[in-house]
Amino acid sequence: DFDGNPRPCEEGVDMGAYESGGCGVAPDRFDRGDANSDGTMDLSDAVKILLFLFSGGGEPLCLKSADADDNGIVEITDAIYILRGLFMGEAAPPAPHGQCGPDPTEDELTCLSFPPCE
Repeated sequence: DFDGNPRPCEEGVDMGAYESGGCGVAPDRFDRGDANSDGTMDLSDAVKILLFLFSGGGEPLCLKSADADDNGIVEITDAIYILRGLFMGEAAPPAPHGQCGPDPTEDELTCLSFPPCE
């Protein structure tokens, strides 16, 4: 619907701009590890996180995507996690990674926008 709620919601069909019933808001969709929201996880994502944390760089559009280790906090360990995955063959970030999806774990991080998933 107009607010992004899934359709149809509950029983029946609603043909208005807003879904009726007890619908929740559609979950934010993003790709974990893609901190700069360019559609791929690479060195620039680790740099984006480091600039944000230590040099006054702009906040990522989707903080959830910058939380590469999925611990609910954007910190230096996220940049390290990405670098270890890229250059040492260690584990990829937890879901959703490699495709757009909702965050399976609850935390306080936001995802204002993630253009590759829109």
